[in-house]
Parts: sequence; C-alpha cells; structure tokens
Amino acid sequence: MTYSRVPVPEPSPSRVLLVDDDRSVRHALYTLLESEGYEVLAAGNGLDGLAIFRQSIRPIELLVTDYNMPRMSGLELARECSRIRCELCVLYVSGAHPDEQLRADLYEPKRAFLAKPFRTDDLLRKARELLLEPPRQLSPLDEAIGFASPVADDSSAPLARLPPSPFRSFGGYFSYEGWSDQQRFMELDEALRRKACENPQGCKPKT
Repeated sequence: MTYSRVPVPEPSPSRVLLVDDDRSVRHALYTLLESEGYEVLAAGNGLDGLAIFRQSIRPIELLVTDYNMPRMSGLELARECSRIRCELCVLYVSGAHPDEQLRADLYEPKRAFLAKPFRTDDLLRKARELLLEPPRQLSPLDEAIGFASPVADDSSAPLARLPPSPFRSFGGYFSYEGWSDQQRFMELDEALRRKACENPQGCKPKT
C-alpha cells in the first residue's frame, strides 16, 4: 500500500496597511514591503485607510502610517483600527519629533516609531519585531476585573452576576460606566478576593 503525502499549505503572508499622504514615500514603501513578501494595502490618507481596514476580509496585522496627516492623524487612525483589532501592530513614521500624545501611545504593546528619513533595513527590522512581539499578558488585576475579556456566558465569571441596568459592554469589553465609586470598589474587592482563592471552598467569607 502506498501513501501519498498531503501537501502542507504555506502560511499566508502578513497583511500590511500602509498609509502616507506623500505619494512618492507611499510608492517606495509599498514596493519595499511587497518585495519582502508582505501583502500590502495602501491609502493616501487616514479616512481611506480606515475604510480599507474595515472592509478587509483577511485581518490586517500591521499598520504602517505617517503620523502627521490632514483630516485624520496617524494616531487617530491607529486608535480607530485598534478598536476593530486589538492585537494590531502599529509602526509610526514621521519627520517630526514625537509629541506628548505619540510618546504616551508608544508605551502600549506592539507600537514603534521610526523617524524620517530612515534606512529600508530599519523599517523592515521594526516590522518584523512588531509582528513577532507576543500578545499582551494580562495582569491578575486585569483578569480579575474583566479587562480585555469578552462578555462571558459563564455565570461563575466575576462580572457575569452584575446587575444589568448600569452594566454595559462595548465591542465585547466590559465597562463600569454608571457605577458609583463605592460599587466599583466593592466589586473589585470581591473579584480580587475570588481570584486570589485557588480553592473557593477554603476562602473565608467577608465579615
């Protein structure tokens, strides 16, 4: 009996969205990224880039965007796209020094900045580093209060038993909007207490 070898499909290339209002820069970067095997989509402004991102059937993994653009800045574009895909990698490029808003955003995971002019090798290296960066690990506190956790059907989840009236979720993420400070602290204390107990049967009840 003979066995035929089943071909293993090669992984799809990473899909990149390139946004720059300078046509010559956009063309050069498009050619560079495509020559390295990336699947590249391009736009000349932030609004068109956002429309492409929303309509893309395959997930876009990396956004390479100019920071200073009219109508919608690179930072605004990155924030809107990240609401759609929270694991999006973003590489900002700019000829200006990063301002306070951009510096704050660069503290977030999967963010990088490259000052113009730059070498092509530097851009390709930054792109590879971002795509290889592991997903953000939630701290026990984040997990306890439900940050970045989809709305669960499991009634044992810390936030599943909250009263429905003030509790709302946006895009599958929890929100405490409408809660008083006392309600928030009480719920957080309860969630942390339950999280710290490996064996809920052995936890001492609150007094």
